[in-house]
Amino acid sequence: MRSIRCLSLIGFVSCLSFIGVAHAQPLPRPVDQPGEMPSPLGSRPKKVQLTGHSDSDPNATTATGSAQEPAMPSSQPESSTPIADTQPAATSQNTFAGNPPVQDLSNLFVGNFQNTKYRWYGFVRVDSIFDYNPIASTDDFVTSSIPVPQGRGQNWAITPRYTRLGFDTETPVESLDWTVKTRVEMDFFNGNTSGVFGSFPLRLRFAWIDMGPFLVGQAASLFMDYSVFPNVLDYEGPPGMVLMRQPIISLHYNFTDNCKISVGIEQPYSDIQWFEDGVWVRNPNTGIITNPHVGRNVQDMPDFTGNIRYEGDYGHLQLAGIGRKLTFQPAEGKDQSAFGYGLNVTGTLHPWAILFGLGKDCDDNPWQKSRFLAQYAVGRGIGRYIQDMNGLGLDATFDPVNGFRALPAYGWFVAYEQWWAKRWASNFTVGGGTWVGLTNTLPDNTYMAASYYSANLIWLPFERLGVGIEYLYGFREDKNGQFGLAHRLQAGVQYRF
Repeated sequence: MRSIRCLSLIGFVSCLSFIGVAHAQPLPRPVDQPGEMPSPLGSRPKKVQLTGHSDSDPNATTATGSAQEPAMPSSQPESSTPIADTQPAATSQNTFAGNPPVQDLSNLFVGNFQNTKYRWYGFVRVDSIFDYNPIASTDDFVTSSIPVPQGRGQNWAITPRYTRLGFDTETPVESLDWTVKTRVEMDFFNGNTSGVFGSFPLRLRFAWIDMGPFLVGQAASLFMDYSVFPNVLDYEGPPGMVLMRQPIISLHYNFTDNCKISVGIEQPYSDIQWFEDGVWVRNPNTGIITNPHVGRNVQDMPDFTGNIRYEGDYGHLQLAGIGRKLTFQPAEGKDQSAFGYGLNVTGTLHPWAILFGLGKDCDDNPWQKSRFLAQYAVGRGIGRYIQDMNGLGLDATFDPVNGFRALPAYGWFVAYEQWWAKRWASNFTVGGGTWVGLTNTLPDNTYMAASYYSANLIWLPFERLGVGIEYLYGFREDKNGQFGLAHRLQAGVQYRF
């Protein structure tokens, strides 16, 4: 009985001690709210602009263009010391002190990471989509998925797949005068399409570490420019846009406050097809073939990318380049390789800011934010980096007549974003398209070109909430000249947190 009383007293004192320690640890401040997308003009300065599309500038540690992310909470650091193994409270044979800790979680206690700033962000998004013509992509407008030949059919879908969740951190490293920044971001644009099941698996969009001049992890390719993505409601955007998120190791250097150069190596993938045993074979989605004595695509060298970017008072200009090795390993014989390369010119311009002599971020007149956005990319063996061509095996082809050949291709678009008032905006994609130079031996139904047009109206009834409606038109043409077209009407509501 005396031993039991002793154990009870020890447990009571331990609980009081733990409560006292926990109470002494300062609680972190509430997480600051992220920049709204969109936000009405004049409501909160330096916020991310509206984009109905789910791709804002996610690689930048501060948002591109006129946007800048808000500050995150911080507090003083506190060293962490592992809890020592529990010692017996008495020498009595009836007293049991317990086993040593199996897993030391003391480093996760509140207060041990107060030198790191945290921020949750994201949005909840629901879209209603009506297709007037058959198209295989019911949740996003992919012109290469327009069937050719095309029959009759309509489709209506309601989808929450654009919903997104992200987490940022910042930690100063005083010895190097760096701020280490990280981002993990996910959405639900994976797995099932709307109408099949009401469950959508998570998909990793970003997982990177930005430290000083280095950025490593899953990030946007240096060959692309997120800041020219038009503010469309559709997830896909223009088919000719260069867009790729993948593992990357990059180095950045600021020449001046307005000019920056970046170089890096990125995950390779030979998106090719070849003629074998009388049929055309496209590489599998995994890009890995383990069976012997069959042809396969090979990834044995990273893609080399880089860009130089200039930020001006009324817009920006970026020139990006890529060099890559494409390799095909036939069933018999030596490997076949080709060199892929390309250039991508992108930019924005605020015409009304120039006309009225005000900055592009000025809130005096909402027209100051109105802007042109444009891109033109051209090269050989770059089909994988162009929205509409990704996964179609159009980087290069192999056949006995032409050998292994990197295919020429280009992608382009021009868009105009108009701010009518502080809470009303529109985007017009006045042109956009793709083209790939096919070999004469490819099947007649091989995708060759596409065009795209869109127009929308977006209303911002109050901060963080956006409502929009959009019309989209797409056109696909195959090698044999046959074509299909699609008309879509889309409406969406989005609330940022």
